[in-house]
Amino acid sequence: MKITNTQKNIFNMPRAFFNVLFQTRLSREHCIYGGFTLIELLVVVLIIGILASIALPQYTLAVEKAHAAEAMVHLKAIQQAGDLCGLEKGVSISDGYCTFDEANIDIPGLIIEDSVDASTEEFGYYCDEGGCMNPYAERDKAGFHYFIKLRDTLYDFQKTTCYGDNPKGQRLCKALGGKEIENYGDRVIYEL
Repeated sequence: MKITNTQKNIFNMPRAFFNVLFQTRLSREHCIYGGFTLIELLVVVLIIGILASIALPQYTLAVEKAHAAEAMVHLKAIQQAGDLCGLEKGVSISDGYCTFDEANIDIPGLIIEDSVDASTEEFGYYCDEGGCMNPYAERDKAGFHYFIKLRDTLYDFQKTTCYGDNPKGQRLCKALGGKEIENYGDRVIYEL
């Protein structure tokens, strides 16, 4: 089988790219055998490694932000179910208590463990003071440890807060648009 000049040019395109990149000249002998030198391969591996080290943390943070957004949606559903339960019982958050058992909560994948604890694959959900009218979510996976509260009774009742319990959790709370309101060393509280 005879190789035409067009086919030779197609096979040498990647080599031509590295020729321009490293400003080397190919000898006739080198073109026949093709292939890359060890230095060229090491440079490519080094460039890929640098790009991966920059992109991977950003990708991890983006995935974690998506998990946090999902948790906020679930918290809102739990809170609304708790509010409806409170209305049915005729109680307010300050003097009433609705549990996961009493509130009609319909979240796919939510496993109710007992009256005040529930979980999904990614988060634990808990009822605070006021029961399910004031829920919060906790995540302690993939190196992130943080809490999200829709109604924080320690601060303004209408504020959503994010508690970052380690540097990755704090970084996530900031990435969610949080403004620092308290700093206790390991735990930093952000208003979202």
